[in-house]
Amino acid sequence: MTRRYTYRPLLTGANSIRLLRLLPASGKADIRCQIFDYQHPPEQAYGPYEALSYTWGDTTDLRRISIEDDSSETFYFNITANLYTALLYLRESEISRTIWADAICINQEDIEERGRQVQIMAGIYSSARGVVIWLGKEGNCSTAALKMIRASAITNQDLTGDGQAVATNAARWLDGLWLGERMLGALLALLSRPWFRRIWVLQETAAARSITIKCGRMEITGSEFCRGLRSLSDFPEVDKLLRRPIGPLLQLMAGSALGGQDEYREAAPQIWSNLSLRLFPLAELLDKFHAHEATDRRDKIFALLGMSTDHAILSSIRPDYTKCWSSLFQALIAHILGPLVWIRTWDEQPQAVIYGSGVPLGMITRCNGRELVLSTRSPYVNKPPGAVIYSATWHNPAYAKGIRPRDVVCLLDGAQRPMVIRSEKDYFKIIVISLPPPVEIRAKSNDHERRADWPELVENRPTGRTSRNCVLLWDLKPFTLPLENNVPHVQTDTLFEAIGVESTFHLGLPEPIQDRLTRERFVREIMDDTY
Repeated sequence: MTRRYTYRPLLTGANSIRLLRLLPASGKADIRCQIFDYQHPPEQAYGPYEALSYTWGDTTDLRRISIEDDSSETFYFNITANLYTALLYLRESEISRTIWADAICINQEDIEERGRQVQIMAGIYSSARGVVIWLGKEGNCSTAALKMIRASAITNQDLTGDGQAVATNAARWLDGLWLGERMLGALLALLSRPWFRRIWVLQETAAARSITIKCGRMEITGSEFCRGLRSLSDFPEVDKLLRRPIGPLLQLMAGSALGGQDEYREAAPQIWSNLSLRLFPLAELLDKFHAHEATDRRDKIFALLGMSTDHAILSSIRPDYTKCWSSLFQALIAHILGPLVWIRTWDEQPQAVIYGSGVPLGMITRCNGRELVLSTRSPYVNKPPGAVIYSATWHNPAYAKGIRPRDVVCLLDGAQRPMVIRSEKDYFKIIVISLPPPVEIRAKSNDHERRADWPELVENRPTGRTSRNCVLLWDLKPFTLPLENNVPHVQTDTLFEAIGVESTFHLGLPEPIQDRLTRERFVREIMDDTY
């Protein structure tokens, strides 16, 4: 085993991938594998493999595996320590196991191949027999945490016969469990593992036919994991743990593990050609998940394309690793906000400065885990008889940046949907870049209240009929500690401080907004319109 494994080109055809045959062994024996070509038949619902969902881990901490070729020659191949450990725990002692794992089955050094394989990732995971989620080695009482989740899931099932006896035993076990600091710590440690913050796991779990979650030797099904956490959320401490970033991910997982994605699994052959699961518009996916982590910043966009409904029209945003981040990010913003905004992006940071004009529609007056309520104000200082005041209500999903009272809903000129923005000293921070239509709009005039619709609210421009200039910052940084929705907001920085530059020259602002006092005036005008 003196030579490094060299990839052969993939077979021609849109559905061509490589698979890994993990050869049997036990204990800590060296890992031996075979890599072979596979072309998924268009008419076949699923293929003869499992897809692995995991994190690469430290890319400098490498382990060596053996690849056996058709020529009976053995080659070596380096993989990260976390993937090596996953293969050890997945390996059977008597029979081989067929797996798809991106670090091995995609030639990562071939940029063009990587881009093409990323485009069909939704098809790869939806056509697998199942998806195995590898959380890592046992540690921090992870086995106890998973056992508690499983027991909680069992106690909340409608079972009869032997199943009822199992549920009764599980309930007794839970009754004897003190959900104190130790078990809460175990749950927090489990849900804080790197896998839950990785951007690619969103598509991998949403596409899954079935899910197995494995941490060390302990494993549970995806449905047990979702039902158990849902049950444990009755505890306030656990409910707090399940808020963003975990909440939206669990919703995707539950849709797959509990059968909610059947329409996509039945259409698995079409997913290969459509290149997407078609769950939500790309902008909505970004609002929910942009703070998840990616080693390559471009994957923040590419990983979500495979779930988007507008994938087919995004020719300028297809997975292409020859395209720089700043160009990709700029094309994305232009797609979401239209052609009337000025956009400044940088290759070295996940932020964009946007300059445009728009109409502030109102202010968020109520925000909780279930709903958002926007209230408009009359465009008149002294409200005349018959003046209409609107209120709009949205379901409140767990956005990556939590919406708070006093945030402003603004419709930019040229944009199809409004955004939610938050005032800073001389700019607005984008909280939600594409707010979907509200579930209900009410119009109130004098003592009369009636239903209204979105076009009426926008047309009447309840905060005034003049578009306002605004400077916006959209930041796709990874998660820090999530903030509570109702914590009062304190303006903390200027635009230069937020971007990390020292002068207008370095920021490259257009002349109309180079002056800080002008930018501060823009903020005041919009806030005055909404109060």
